[in-house]
Amino acid sequence: MQGGATPNPTVTHSTGTTINLTSLSSAANNTALIAQLNQTLMHGSLPSDASNIILSAANSVAASSTDPLAAARAATYLILTSAQYQVER
Repeated sequence: MQGGATPNPTVTHSTGTTINLTSLSSAANNTALIAQLNQTLMHGSLPSDASNIILSAANSVAASSTDPLAAARAATYLILTSAQYQVER
């Protein structure tokens, strides 16, 4: 949520960890963003009630931020930490 982890100078060849979300900034709106994430991360299996909750959160975050990726960051986080995503199939 906060931009990833920076490289650790005490660890040889440490590169840090980040997720590039800039491709998600092209979504026309947050509904399209959630649909794109659903297809990419969940293969279209995200339940509609979960999708609605994530959409509400993404809209709230977008309304209170000037960061163009804030909604994408929040929606991605919520999907990746959801029980539906975590279940091994």
